[in-house]
Amino acid sequence: MGGIFSFIDFWVREFSFFAAFWLCLGAIDDIFVDFLWLRFLSGKSRKPQYMPSSKEFRANYYTQNKPSRFAVMIPVWQESAVILNTLQNITNIWDCSMLRIYVGCYPNDAETIRAVMQAGTDPRVRIVLNPLNGPTTKAQCLNRLWQAMRDDEMLYDADFDAIILHDAEDMVHPDALQVFADHLRSHQTVQLPVLPMPYPGSAFISGHYCDEFAEAHGKFMPVRQMLGASLPLAGVGCAIDRQCLENLVQRQDSGLSGPFSEQSLTEDYELGIRLHNAGAKGYFATQYAADGELIATRAYFPHDLSAAVRQKSRWTAGIALSGWDRLGWQGQVAQSRKNYSHWAEYWMRIRDRRSMLGAVVLLAAYMALVGGLILSLAQNAGWYDIAPYSSPLITLLIINAAFLLWRLAMRCYFTYRYYGIFQAILAVPRMMISNIISIMAARRAVFSYCRLLAGRPVFWDKTRHMLPTPEADKGFAIQNLRWSLWR
Repeated sequence: MGGIFSFIDFWVREFSFFAAFWLCLGAIDDIFVDFLWLRFLSGKSRKPQYMPSSKEFRANYYTQNKPSRFAVMIPVWQESAVILNTLQNITNIWDCSMLRIYVGCYPNDAETIRAVMQAGTDPRVRIVLNPLNGPTTKAQCLNRLWQAMRDDEMLYDADFDAIILHDAEDMVHPDALQVFADHLRSHQTVQLPVLPMPYPGSAFISGHYCDEFAEAHGKFMPVRQMLGASLPLAGVGCAIDRQCLENLVQRQDSGLSGPFSEQSLTEDYELGIRLHNAGAKGYFATQYAADGELIATRAYFPHDLSAAVRQKSRWTAGIALSGWDRLGWQGQVAQSRKNYSHWAEYWMRIRDRRSMLGAVVLLAAYMALVGGLILSLAQNAGWYDIAPYSSPLITLLIINAAFLLWRLAMRCYFTYRYYGIFQAILAVPRMMISNIISIMAARRAVFSYCRLLAGRPVFWDKTRHMLPTPEADKGFAIQNLRWSLWR
């Protein structure tokens, strides 16, 4: 039996040193981002910029300026459960007449078509039928919507000013159009924060998205903007200058049907990078409405393990693996800008693509933890004596423990900013859930990437979205009321 424990002991030390070394490097990387945010941006977040009310905006903006014409593009596949609610929400909240909503459907998805047709009484909603059966790719569906929009522009001899991207499950903010209109005067892309809503009964799977997006859109994206690096688009809650997209189409190879990369697994992320490389200026808009609410896009994210793993595996394969091949490490604009922006772009792309290595490191760390527990039990039973760890390893473990406490504090702080104290407390155990999902997603992403290398066609590997039942939503609202008392 001693031989088995010696074998476990050997690999525990190997895994521990490997994980401790890379976790320390990753923590130092995160600390630099934290320092930049604390030094230059935290004061701005404590003094948020407020917007006038929507009514005040419409009274002033539409009399003093030429109104912006927006085309909202929503690709859908098997979204009959949520698309009608989303369209009714958009048409009720955005009562602007200079708006047209293009909904891309597939001929073999009759249920979704019927759901969209129920909102079709609003003249601003247009159903665009894809010539291909679904699922194709989200980018292919978006390019079909782009073609339909251009056909309308030719028919009515009037171009849209900007394109807004949304998904079938998104809940928009009343003041979002105002933010888009204001910042598109000086920028070509505008991205709003995305705030996941905790799904009732899924405090950990659904809730971990709240923690990740709160930190990513509360800290990482503002730091990217400050450094002059590219701003990836989230694919929802973002507006893009229409002429900028037209210029991108003309720069591409002939034969492409639109500005979206149909061979990409993460066309939204890639579009932001490509627009930056083409010279477009991006803006990440962190602004608050007159009532103090953050102007953001809200949506329910996957609330079960398999759906969360499938979604994150697509992000990992598209950004960390396929994105490496498709985008490389820098663009023409990055090369011509100031030196710090050039290196900032390298740094941000390394951060974007470190998820695969991070998953391997986390797996090694958890295996070392499990092995260490087994050895501790064996030692307590008198079956094995554990030799002292080396000084370098002990030093790394102590440093990483301090970094972990700091990381938990930052994660809890950003979760608290947007969701309150109760969700901030849950963010501590949810960090382990997030790590486990990342490990499982990385494994699936490798197989997806291998299929791409083998020449398999790209398809829309999406998750079907569901809204909470009225009974669950009512109970969750009561819980939220209790949680808000903690704030």
